[in-house]
Amino acid sequence: MDFQINQEGGGVVAVLSGRLTFKENTAFRTLLGRLGQAKGGLVLDLRQLEFIDSAGLGMLLVMRDGHDGAIGLRTGDGLVARLLDLARFSDFFRME
Repeated sequence: MDFQINQEGGGVVAVLSGRLTFKENTAFRTLLGRLGQAKGGLVLDLRQLEFIDSAGLGMLLVMRDGHDGAIGLRTGDGLVARLLDLARFSDFFRME
């Protein structure tokens, strides 16, 4: 998993690309550390993510639990969007 953090409006957008699986746990924790210092709204842009497994879904939930305020997810179309829909992530995140 690769990521890029951008300022957008009054918040932060983290663009994730590649695969989000247990193997990427260390990179995800690095992302969490950088986002922990961010102020304002937070959006995860997952449109460039090729694959996510159950561990990746769990990592997103860990991020949500550790962040004050709502987190938005940009999903687009494709496999990742379908998995998030099946897992009912719209109950936990603001979908964009």
